[in-house]
Amino acid sequence: FMIHQYYAFLLIVAHVLLSTVELSRYRRVVMQEYSDQAMLEINWLWRVILAVVPIIVLWGLNLVSIIFGGHNNSTFELATWGFVIIFIYFVSFQAYRHKNLFEGVEDRTDPEDIEQSAGKKGIRAPEESGISPEEEELIRKIKDHMVAKEPYLDASLSMYQLARQLGLEVRDLSLLINHKLNKHFFDFVNEYRIKKAMELFGDPENQEMTVLEVLYEVGFNSKSSFNTVFKKYTGQTPTQYRKGGVAEAGS
Repeated sequence: FMIHQYYAFLLIVAHVLLSTVELSRYRRVVMQEYSDQAMLEINWLWRVILAVVPIIVLWGLNLVSIIFGGHNNSTFELATWGFVIIFIYFVSFQAYRHKNLFEGVEDRTDPEDIEQSAGKKGIRAPEESGISPEEEELIRKIKDHMVAKEPYLDASLSMYQLARQLGLEVRDLSLLINHKLNKHFFDFVNEYRIKKAMELFGDPENQEMTVLEVLYEVGFNSKSSFNTVFKKYTGQTPTQYRKGGVAEAGS
């Protein structure tokens, strides 16, 4: 029975470590291939991992007590099971609130694929510095498409979708944006969304539009996400920016 306890303890520690690695990978994939801020709102999952820590500590102390004292410490054991029950309810509640998490994400930009893709269409390997004339032409094509077609207005725009619109391989588009422009896809797309929002706020004809209407218009799907990204690029909240613009127009 004790051997099973040791194995179970090591297993839960391994799961916590692997979960930490997987969450970090999830964030990287979303930043590189998706433009939906809501997909990055996974702080509750980090809280789930942190909630396991007291269980591990108490369980570990109980095992130490068994090894060196020869018996279970009832205090540690009861506290451990108490935390386990609370943890189960917490995870169940959070999973119910965040059903979209189970949709998952697909990583279409494997590093090996990017390396193999280098050289096609004049795109060089990620480690090669500078931008070649061929790469400049492709980057100009991407930027022209963003301005003319405004694909960023789609809140769920992904790198895969944009690559299809441009007639490019996902690997090529990833290499150009993430490595040659040195930007995450998430940041690249949101720059256009914020510029569009600033245009709408600055247009006198849009004075009646609310902040909520503007954020949906430019491709965001939550007010908190819009406020966070807008402040990142302008140093102001949308409301502060709009008031400043109105004040300047009236002066």
